[in-house]
Amino acid sequence: MVTDTAKSVITCDLEGRIETYNKAAEQIFGYEAEEVIGKKRVSLFSPGLVVLAHVNDWLKEAREKGEYKGETVFVRKDGRLFTADVRITPTFRKVNGVKQQIGYCGVTIPRYDVPVQAAMPKIGLSTRIFSWLVITRSPFLTATIIPI
Repeated sequence: MVTDTAKSVITCDLEGRIETYNKAAEQIFGYEAEEVIGKKRVSLFSPGLVVLAHVNDWLKEAREKGEYKGETVFVRKDGRLFTADVRITPTFRKVNGVKQQIGYCGVTIPRYDVPVQAAMPKIGLSTRIFSWLVITRSPFLTATIIPI
């Protein structure tokens, strides 16, 4: 059962591999920590087109400004979508006295008062076309029909 005050905290490395995952994340997303830590990437929790269209910009803002805050849509283990506020911050460690970014920390708070359709980030036409080309492998299919 997800409480109204549940706040997931998930950290990942620079490749998106999950490193820490709190109990609230288990409640909110439906995965046990053992299923995801070191085995899955944080993109697992977002619709694919949202990842393609927005996540790089969100991470860039987090790097450059110290954080990204926004409202978006996430995916539970059972496939259900839900709206949430998200805060992404870069994580750092000193290596030989030099501060280096090692990943990100994402804090997610479900928003039951906002419908999924209202919170779904806009997906541009170019992202939709790119995803269609990748999914259908269209460039490879056309090469077999029309050889170069």
